[in-house]
Amino acid sequence: MVVFVAAAFLMFTTVSADVFPNGTTMKVQAMCNDVEGLDCWGDDLPGERHFEVFSHMECCSACLSKPDCHAWTWNYKDSECYLKSACSDKRKGDNHKSGYRASGPSPSPPPSSECTVKTNTDVAVSHYKRTNAKTVGECCAACTADPQCKVAVFHVDHCNLKDQVRLVDSTSDYVTVFPAGSPAPAPTPTPAPPSPSAGCPPDFPYAGRDTAGIWAARSNRGACGSDRSFPEELQYSVFCFDGKGGVDADLGRAPRNRDTRGCMSFGTDESCTMEKDDIKEVQFVASSSGCFNPEGDHVWACPIWMTPKHWIAPQSGSGEMDFIERCGSGHGNGMATNFGWGAGEGQSSLPIPGDITEPSVFYYKFNSPSHGAGDSVESWKCPASANPIAEGTADCVLYGTNSGYYARTSHDERAANIFEMVTDMWNTPTSQAGSCSPTWRSYKNRSCRYRVNDVKTTFYKPPSWDSNSPCHTHLLAKESITLHNHSHSQSESVIV
Repeated sequence: MVVFVAAAFLMFTTVSADVFPNGTTMKVQAMCNDVEGLDCWGDDLPGERHFEVFSHMECCSACLSKPDCHAWTWNYKDSECYLKSACSDKRKGDNHKSGYRASGPSPSPPPSSECTVKTNTDVAVSHYKRTNAKTVGECCAACTADPQCKVAVFHVDHCNLKDQVRLVDSTSDYVTVFPAGSPAPAPTPTPAPPSPSAGCPPDFPYAGRDTAGIWAARSNRGACGSDRSFPEELQYSVFCFDGKGGVDADLGRAPRNRDTRGCMSFGTDESCTMEKDDIKEVQFVASSSGCFNPEGDHVWACPIWMTPKHWIAPQSGSGEMDFIERCGSGHGNGMATNFGWGAGEGQSSLPIPGDITEPSVFYYKFNSPSHGAGDSVESWKCPASANPIAEGTADCVLYGTNSGYYARTSHDERAANIFEMVTDMWNTPTSQAGSCSPTWRSYKNRSCRYRVNDVKTTFYKPPSWDSNSPCHTHLLAKESITLHNHSHSQSESVIV
């Protein structure tokens, strides 16, 4: 999206909460309440230095999963987490946050006085009550005190009380809480692929959850700023997946007994991360209609975009690139490729030409100076039968080039250079971005739809995706390696 509330990222990475190993009953504690500027010096556990850790919650979760870990330190500049046996030497550390058990391991709790919690778990039914909560402990107390509550879900700064249980996998900022005194939940079996939904197209049969494990609901911290309202009834009706990385979103499938307001966001935050400087090509098939209608009925839809783990304002300096977005173009199909205002005259927003109600291939070429390829990003629109990654752009139309992209978006912080993909519709009153903003008419919109499929990527340097991962299987068009020519200062990218 073009507008990002920078403070929202900080909120989601510094929120205080209790996180526990999955499916265990533990005493609620404050070990995950981080202390800014504290470095627990020494006391490192052997082999417990973790890389690419992008929040203090992830670091604390790793510590709580190890019986001999009683302290942790997260270096957020380098995205490294250190698990420790104690915090006996407390020092001031720039770019550090730490947490520790005040008096060693927590004792085994009484079986009836604490809640049972499951991390990375949501409950896919609507809540009957929402309360403010700063910790899992507060959420536990709220559910335990309410006879109607069978389960609660703690998320960031609130607790959703629910009277039915339907567990689904989610991201690390969702914690499911079973009230004190309730029977411990049975271990959740490995879920079978969801049954095809009657409302989903035959080629996108999986409702509300990507069986490939590439897209996860509510996973991106940047989508919709601080607005995190994604009703389950919209998740499991509007969004359908093909199990290969493709998504089909259609507000026409929303339940008739409600409007279509919500921050409807899926991201690859936990799966297919990419180094910005190593991305070479992104290609996909996409179509959209009904999101840009007369009389102010403008749903802010962004079928696919990429954003860094740590978003540094403004957008033009963050590196965020909205491949297809219903914003920035007030004519034609209403869709544009956006780099953010300030990205250069005539290249901040590139209107997408022609009809996009029928599928077209979109192709983006990243000319990375880190690999001797200049400094620009090219945007191409091609016929649906084209495959520019393999066959070139002879049948395509170049509708814009953003020059100086890498120079504008250079940052030392590692998390600002690690990117993910997002797909979303931001259709709530908090979506305030000038001409991009939805109106009251948009909240009743049932015509906005889009589809993105056959997403493929290539890289100058292969990403750190496991060869058996869904990212490698479905999103990697061709592996690339970089051969350094010792007689030249530039590197050569070779497709293998």
